[in-house]
Amino acid sequence: MNAKRRMCSIAVAVLTLGLLTVPASAGAATTRVADGLILLSDFQHAELYTVRPDGSHFRQLTHGAPQLPSFAPSWGPNGGHIVFVRNVNGHDRIYEMRADGTRLHKVGSDKPNYNDEAPAYFPAGRLIIFSRCHVPNESCVIATMRRDGSHLHQLTRERHDVTDFRPAASPDGRFVAFSRFFARGIVDQTWIMRRNGSHAHPAGAPRYQAYGPDWAPNGKRLLFSSNCCRLGGNVYTSDLAGSSVRKLTHTPWPYATLNGTYSPTGTRIVMGSNRRHKNRCCVDMFILPLRRGPARYVPLPINHIDQLDWAPRRG
Repeated sequence: MNAKRRMCSIAVAVLTLGLLTVPASAGAATTRVADGLILLSDFQHAELYTVRPDGSHFRQLTHGAPQLPSFAPSWGPNGGHIVFVRNVNGHDRIYEMRADGTRLHKVGSDKPNYNDEAPAYFPAGRLIIFSRCHVPNESCVIATMRRDGSHLHQLTRERHDVTDFRPAASPDGRFVAFSRFFARGIVDQTWIMRRNGSHAHPAGAPRYQAYGPDWAPNGKRLLFSSNCCRLGGNVYTSDLAGSSVRKLTHTPWPYATLNGTYSPTGTRIVMGSNRRHKNRCCVDMFILPLRRGPARYVPLPINHIDQLDWAPRRG
């Protein structure tokens, strides 16, 4: 898929978010790491922000749009750095900055016919894993590089019209989960492989059309969204074999819920919803407790929320 089609599909997925309801427990173990700031991107203004889970201390980190739109942010392991994508002269490139938005710099450089997308850190923070998309071939692979942009290494094989997207390393760094689009006649499916790219296999039944995987802090379950880029999607968890699936949201047509990510303690999920907008124009942030209670709407100065990520509390 070329850059325009890819970004269009992401925007459509965001615009079809829906109603959140009371979930079943996801069974994620609580860690000793407290829940810190939430990092988010805004698909209307193409900027990055941080906010506390209660909606306070909202802060804009980037100021480059519309000439330099920023998107797809992800926290570093200790919450001290952020990696994200910025479009420069028509090419998507990976950038890094400190958590307060300072020390902004590009991570490496790629060929003109490639776009670099959906970056995230490995747990130790020395490697970045991302999607490397060959525009003429309309395909994306999973790749890694060091934080200085060196030692580019491709983990999955390039195939025409197959897109490997949004990789996430397991908490122990041994495995990588990612979304695979259009392989074997399946719109989308979550796959898992070893950190060197070997033993790649589907994790779950094709019927879920699972995408956007996120690891539970204990590494035993995956959170994923279903029914990519259509109305009526929901958020689920499963074990690593793709069984023991638990549906966390029950979205009435024509809404959808997606882009959930675990809190560092594993007790909550942050996700988007357009439940408050009859025309599905806008996307709000909600916090979903996993043990009991409904999702809570968090008022923010923006309401076109795209990707979300939750950092551990620092200090």
